Amino acid sequence: QQVEASFVTSLEEVSGTVFVVRENQQIRGEPHFLLKANDVIKTEKDSKAVIRFLDQSVGRLDENTEVKIAKLFINPFNKTETIVELVLREGRFWARVINLIDNLSRFQVKAKNTVAVAKKKAAFDISVTAKGKAKVSAVQNRVDLVVATDKKVIETTLMKGFTAEIKTNAPLAPQIHAEQSGDQKDQWVAENLAQDKAYIDAVKQENQAQANGQFQVLPGSPFYAMKEISEGTKIALTLDAFARQKKLLAATQEKFAEAQALFAKGDMIPAQELLRQFQSQMQELLQWIWDNEVNNPVQAFALQSQIREALNAYQ
Repeated sequence: QQVEASFVTSLEEVSGTVFVVRENQQIRGEPHFLLKANDVIKTEKDSKAVIRFLDQSVGRLDENTEVKIAKLFINPFNKTETIVELVLREGRFWARVINLIDNLSRFQVKAKNTVAVAKKKAAFDISVTAKGKAKVSAVQNRVDLVVATDKKVIETTLMKGFTAEIKTNAPLAPQIHAEQSGDQKDQWVAENLAQDKAYIDAVKQENQAQANGQFQVLPGSPFYAMKEISEGTKIALTLDAFARQKKLLAATQEKFAEAQALFAKGDMIPAQELLRQFQSQMQELLQWIWDNEVNNPVQAFALQSQIREALNAYQ
């Protein structure tokens, strides 16, 4: 339940006048306001807003900007697979994508006839100019572009430090040029890079705190043996085979969290022993999946998905 609750999208910060339009109703935007698909976020003059997305990415709206949340998706069987789709109707939007793990995950922003897509960690600046152009700058890593006209669809990739300007009203294929970007001198870009650094540090601390909160007693404590006996007894007394495997998976994940904490403390030998136990228990779980793929395919697939999610996150 704790993990489920963390997969939300919300307004993180608000300055000036910000509105959320939901089902034709205009609501004043406030910090921690929960957002959902089809919401439209609007900033007025001298106003800005920050959105934190369910995949831990962050987006920032400049003044006089309007963004629609087209899609927010998380795979219930593999929570590392996430999709965020936005539509930039006007103004300027900064995207910092920090935690895409699964190969099927993506974070994309559409502006006019252009779609900017990040599939791994990236930072990009996207805007709709007064002259009817879409402009995309890759500030960190790479961004894939898809540009559509009446005649064709063009796909290209922007590498770090390059910008593309796309005419949205051209009857023929747009002329996309990539050139060394001078946006590093742009105050908007500089401010966002500074805010990104602070945000990423905060996310790391949150993740570490969450990991630390998964357990209370570490190896070396006089209570650790009692804890192990108690957990082993609960698992052994669970009659339903599938429920027993789920409890074993939870205990296995706790081994990893304990090892992580011991590594952080510099206790290498007990940490390595916990990782060996983690690997051994994972093998037991995989063996159960292989043994039950024919007779219990639904349960085997469900457990396999949970293991895949855990291993992707650990990687």
